[in-house]
Amino acid sequence: MLSVGSDTICAGSIANISIAITGGVSPYEVVINDGVSDSTYTNYVSGSDITVSPDSSTIYTIVSVTDAGNNVGTGNSGTATIIVNQLPVVTISGPAFICQGDSAMLIAQPGFVSYLWSNGAQTDYLCSYHGYIVCNCI
Repeated sequence: MLSVGSDTICAGSIANISIAITGGVSPYEVVINDGVSDSTYTNYVSGSDITVSPDSSTIYTIVSVTDAGNNVGTGNSGTATIIVNQLPVVTISGPAFICQGDSAMLIAQPGFVSYLWSNGAQTDYLCSYHGYIVCNCI
């Protein structure tokens, strides 16, 4: 049985799925399908992690399980769904260049859960005054 149920990751991240195998002789050869192609894992031990890194949401399905005695399992079933949240596209508005002594406000697009600038500020805007980053603009 393929386990995980579902997991949610960000694009570029990894997730682990595992298969709980009963019966037969370990290690196993496991074949899973990601909706596009099959992947084979040899010397698989029941319950160990299989690391996946899909680019988009993917359902993994067991294709086959073969034990160390070359016996093909029957009744193999199970799926694991990995939901992939794409990374946000961030735009910052503000001047491309400022002269020494000038100030500027950089504004990130609204709607994100949180913000974090390189100076530790956590607002959707950042101000620069005389070349120094400050947290409060007027």
